[in-house]
Amino acid sequence: MKNKNNRPEDAAELLRIADEALRKSEERYKRITEAITDYIYTVRMAEGRAAETTHGPGCLAVTGYRAKEFAEDPFLWFHMVPTEDRPGVEEQALRILTGEYAPPIVHRIVHKNGTVRWVRNTFVPHRDEHGALVSYDGLIQDITELKRAEEALRESEKRFKQLFDLMARGVAIYQGVDDGQDFVFVDINRAGQSFSKIRRDEAVGRRVTEVFPEVKQNGLLDVFRRVWRTGQPEHHPLSEYVDGRVQQWVENHVLKLPSGLIVAIYSDITEKHRAEEEIRDSEERHRRIVESSSDAFLIRSGEIVIYVNPAALKLFRANHPGDLIGKRYLDLVHPDDRAISAEQLKKSIDENWVAPPREHRILALDGQVVHVESTGVSVKHRGETQAVGVYRDITERKRAEDKLRVIAAELEQMALTDFLTNLYNRRYFMQRGAEEFKRATRNSQPLALLMLDIDEFKKVNDTCGHEAGDLTLQQVAAALKSSLRETDIIGRLGGEEFAVLLPNTSLEGADLLAERVRLSVANTSFEMSPGEVLISTITISVGVAAFTDEMSGIDDLLRNADAALYCAKNSGRNCVGVYKKNSDATGVLPSA
Repeated sequence: MKNKNNRPEDAAELLRIADEALRKSEERYKRITEAITDYIYTVRMAEGRAAETTHGPGCLAVTGYRAKEFAEDPFLWFHMVPTEDRPGVEEQALRILTGEYAPPIVHRIVHKNGTVRWVRNTFVPHRDEHGALVSYDGLIQDITELKRAEEALRESEKRFKQLFDLMARGVAIYQGVDDGQDFVFVDINRAGQSFSKIRRDEAVGRRVTEVFPEVKQNGLLDVFRRVWRTGQPEHHPLSEYVDGRVQQWVENHVLKLPSGLIVAIYSDITEKHRAEEEIRDSEERHRRIVESSSDAFLIRSGEIVIYVNPAALKLFRANHPGDLIGKRYLDLVHPDDRAISAEQLKKSIDENWVAPPREHRILALDGQVVHVESTGVSVKHRGETQAVGVYRDITERKRAEDKLRVIAAELEQMALTDFLTNLYNRRYFMQRGAEEFKRATRNSQPLALLMLDIDEFKKVNDTCGHEAGDLTLQQVAAALKSSLRETDIIGRLGGEEFAVLLPNTSLEGADLLAERVRLSVANTSFEMSPGEVLISTITISVGVAAFTDEMSGIDDLLRNADAALYCAKNSGRNCVGVYKKNSDATGVLPSA
C-alpha cells in the first residue's frame, strides 16, 4: 500500500506539525504544574486519636464541599476517597499516629459533583516537647489537570513516534554540536535503519561523521551546516554514497525543526533493483505476517470461508483449519448481529469494498459468545474478488465497560443520597421539590410539605456521643419511611432536620399525615448501640405548609413549613405546627 505522505515535502511538514504538537504538550504540562490548586487542613489530636479536623477555605474549589460540611461530618473526607485508594490513605494516617515518616501520597477523591479528581496529600506533623503528636497539617494539591497533561504528553510522544517510525522514507534526526560543525544522531526511524544498515542503538549519541565517515566527501555535511545556520531547507540531489559498510544511491531533503533539530529525509533507490525479487517473495512474506498475527484473519469467497490463520482458530475455538473452512460465514455470527453482517457480505463482492471497524458478536464452535471488533477489505486474487476480515477479541474490554457502567450508576446514586440515612440529600431534594412545584402549578394540583426536626438532638450527642446521634438519625429516617407513602419524597436537609414532599396532598391531609409520623417516632424504641435501648423517648416537631397560588417557587413552601416548625418548637416541641393559608399567623395542633 502506498503512503500518501511519500513526498519529502509532505514528510517534512508532518514532522514539523508533530514536533510543534509535542512542544506545546510539554509547555502545557509545565503551565499546569506551576498552577496546581491546593489547600490545607488541620487535624487536632487528643489521647492519640483525631479529635477535630479543620479544612481551609480552599477546600471548596478542590472538593466541592465547604469547610462547614467537613466540620459537620468528620468522615466526609474519608468517604470521598474511592475504596481502592483508601488502604494507602489509612496506611499514611497510621504512620503519622505511630511516629513514622509519612511521605506525600497521590490518590483520588470523588468531588461533590460526582467527578473524580486526583490529589497529592502531604502531611506535616506537629509534636509537643515530649514527642507526642498534638496535630498534623495536610496539604491537598489538586493535580487532576497535571494527570491529564501527563497522559496527553504521553499520547503526543506516542503519536510522534508512530508517525516517525511508519514513514516510508528514511528519516534521521540530528542535534548540532561544535557550533553546527558536526551533528549527533538523536533518532533514526525504521526505514532509515534499514537503508543505512544500522540499528538505532548503534547510531543514537554518535556523530554523523563517525557513523558515515564519507559524509563530508559526499557533500551532505555542508548541506547540514548551511541548514543549521540559515534555517532554510535544502535538497541534496541523488548521489552515490560508499564507505566500508554501505554502498547506496540516495537523495536527501534537509530541514530545521522549530526545536533546532536537523532532519534528513532520504530515499534509497538501491531497493528498486531488488523489487522483482521482493514481488516474488511478497506473497510468502505476507502469509507469514498473517500467520503470526495476534488478530484473527478470515478470508471468504462469497459467503464461504476459504482461509483462517492460527489466531482465528483460537478465536473460534477450533482445533484445525478444516473445522472452519467450507462453513457459511453467517453461521459463525451471533443471530442478533446477522442482519448487519449479511449487508456487509453483499457489499463485499465489490472489489473496492472496505468495511469500517465495528463491534459485534460471533459464535465460537463450542457455543461461547465472543465480542469482537472487526474490519474488512476486498482483494483481487487470481482474478477473483475475495473478502478479508480481521477480527480482534474484545470480550474482556466489554466486560470492563459493563463494570464501569455499574460503577457510574452507583456513583450517581451516591450523588443523590445522604450517606448516613440513605435518604435524598438536600441538593437532590430541592431539585425534586422544584419539579413537583412546577407540576402542581401547571396542573393545579395540591402539594404539601413537612419540615421535621428531632427535639433536643444535641442532648443525644452530648450525652451518648456522636455515634449514638448517627444511630438516632438512621432510626428516625427508618421510622419516617415506614409511616409515609411510596409517592412521598423524603430528604435530609442537614443535621437533624428532614423534609417531606407530599404530592397531590391537601393541607388537611398533610396535617393528618404529620401527626401519624410524629406518633410513629414517639412510639419507637431507639437503640444507642446494638441491644442497648434508650430509656427516654425521641420526639420530633413537625411544620406543615401547603402550596398556594401566591407562591413563586419551592422556597416559599419551605419558608412557610419552616415557620410552622418554629411555632411547633416554641409550643413545647413534640407537636405539629400548621401554616394557616387564610391567616398571617401559624397555628399549632396539640400533641396527641
